[in-house]
Amino acid sequence: MPRRRLAKTSVLILTASFGGPHRGTADALSRYLRTHHDQAVEVRVVDLFEDTMPSLNVLARFAYDRDAEFFPKGLTTWPPLVSSSHSSAIMTEFQNVGLARLAEMLAQYSPQVVISTFPVAGAAVAHLRPQVRPFLAATVLSEWSARHALLHPDTDLYFVSCREVRDELVVAGVSWDRVVVSGVPVLGGRECTPCAGAGGDSKPERFTVVIDAAGTVDTTARLVASMADLGIRVVVAPTSGDRPRRALESLVARSPLVTQADSSSAVPDALAGADVLLARAGSSWIAEAVATGCPTIIYTRVPAFETHNVDFLVNSGVALLSREDDDAMDKVRFLFEHPQRSAQMAECAARLGRSMAARTVCERVLAMA
Repeated sequence: MPRRRLAKTSVLILTASFGGPHRGTADALSRYLRTHHDQAVEVRVVDLFEDTMPSLNVLARFAYDRDAEFFPKGLTTWPPLVSSSHSSAIMTEFQNVGLARLAEMLAQYSPQVVISTFPVAGAAVAHLRPQVRPFLAATVLSEWSARHALLHPDTDLYFVSCREVRDELVVAGVSWDRVVVSGVPVLGGRECTPCAGAGGDSKPERFTVVIDAAGTVDTTARLVASMADLGIRVVVAPTSGDRPRRALESLVARSPLVTQADSSSAVPDALAGADVLLARAGSSWIAEAVATGCPTIIYTRVPAFETHNVDFLVNSGVALLSREDDDAMDKVRFLFEHPQRSAQMAECAARLGRSMAARTVCERVLAMA
């Protein structure tokens, strides 16, 4: 008699495309599940605002870029959350339209597991769970601070970046046994490879900087050109938009020291062999750099939402903060000329980073499901 095929476990991953590494975290979890549990798990990744309320997503991104406090924070249930957000157009619209669409999605997909990498989605899912088929609700906090996290008492599990965030959640009222220090899930997902003299075998002989090209075109182009003139090898992470792409292609054509990563999936490998990541605050590549033991220099303006994350990374010895172009270049030059300082930062990053975070999250929720 033929063996009956078991139904796949349905996993829904909810994320957002603004305000930090939410999307990168979701992609890392999705890739792990599809790589290691493809025969047993069915995975869907949904950008909650972009896929269900695109006009609201534009408004939220606009507000985030201008430091608007449009999402509440703290430990609460949905009714007091909504009442405390009456002046927020984004939360009002989400309450009126978004919750209904999310409820429809949960009913349609009927997931056994919902993993939210966007805290608002996690709180909304926990609120809606009594209305639909039971499922495991987990939230991954991919930030280095819980200061702006929206928590919900009915969330089953929280996965956090470090012990300090776990302590913040416990103080806020989340029970200790529902918080797992997993690290931030990253696409690299391998054992840490400390660089810059900290023991990495893949580090090239020439000092190498990976730059996140998501800042302004002129700033990025100027920094890339300055580093190449100094004899530094530069790897440019992929960017969107025709103008940035043309500007970077011009730099690549002019200097043999400048290359551009073919795709986002190539950036973790570049970071594993790099000496420094030069990135904007909130870049998803910062978590990748920490996981591979690569120092970071944060440049461009720091949005209000990112202040506590940046403070933590700087105070942990993982990152340096630059508030203007000249200062960013000075810090690159300093690490270029002082390899011992770069090695110290790499060691700090290697201690903080948890490169197997995606496995920790996925295996834990599947075991509970």
